[in-house]
Amino acid sequence: MIGTFPVDSSVAVRIAVIAVCLLFSATTSAAETSLTGVRRSRLQHLAEEGNRPAEIVLALVRSPQHFLITILVINSVAVVAASSLATSVTDKLLTNQPAWIHDLVSVVVMSLIILIFAEVEDAVDHR
Repeated sequence: MIGTFPVDSSVAVRIAVIAVCLLFSATTSAAETSLTGVRRSRLQHLAEEGNRPAEIVLALVRSPQHFLITILVINSVAVVAASSLATSVTDKLLTNQPAWIHDLVSVVVMSLIILIFAEVEDAVDHR
């Protein structure tokens, strides 16, 4: 029991899966920020010197549709899964509250967490 909230193993597992989903979201956001902000001239120079990772990144940067689609799909799935699980966690933890309170708490908390830790923080760190 945490405070006055009963936490059973299913809630703990859901919270762990939410954390993994948020990690995926943050990683994909960081990848998008990094790949769209990379200096092409530096990559070109490294690729000409035979740097294989630079060649791969340069190929991705030249065709952003290839990596952007993948990044957006992974990020969308991670955010939807985390939000859905958060709703089920609030349903378990706020059993004595009306359903609209569950939804409101879930939406507000997940929106703040996703914006702060999965979007804004990565954009600040990788620019």
